[in-house]
Amino acid sequence: MHPKAVEDAKIRFRHAKGFLELMSSDKSFEFKNFEEAWIQFLGAINTIFSKLEQGSKINQKSKSWYDGVKHQRRKDPLLSYLRQARNSEEHTLEGSSDKTGFTAHTNRKDVKIVRSGKKDNHIEVVVPENVKKGDELFTIRGPGIYLIDVIDGRSGKLFQVPKEHLGQSIENTTPLEVASKALMYMENLISEAERLKT
Repeated sequence: MHPKAVEDAKIRFRHAKGFLELMSSDKSFEFKNFEEAWIQFLGAINTIFSKLEQGSKINQKSKSWYDGVKHQRRKDPLLSYLRQARNSEEHTLEGSSDKTGFTAHTNRKDVKIVRSGKKDNHIEVVVPENVKKGDELFTIRGPGIYLIDVIDGRSGKLFQVPKEHLGQSIENTTPLEVASKALMYMENLISEAERLKT
């Protein structure tokens, strides 16, 4: 592995970490800083992969290692999503996130949500009699930024918001959680690349 590739990857890692900190600190309801930091985060992560790929071409050992990384990036739901999310932000109008206010959605067709329409705007959930204990009837989201599925512009393939990474399920699929898991992965990846330096 070329030493410069590792050093460049470390710089981009520090950038990505800073963008995650910016996302974490944005407590406004406009989420402008959050959205900008998310897009920059995706770019920094993508560049780490690019730098390590270029640096791996120096010898067969590091090239073989990076071939394995490439395969994992294609197959892992979180890593492949991040790649396509970056492409979506860069090359489409859809992007990879959605800013939303308070929302409530039913999870079944026979469940109804009724808003009061008054100033306090409380909601009422109307459920059928055949509901079983433990059934998830509705989902409520507070204001925030949420990840959305993205489509590869070339192949038309859908990349869903990742629910798994390295064989482990992801319970919380917010941008902060996904970015945190990606950052941990990248830290380990750079450490592996450093051990291959020539």
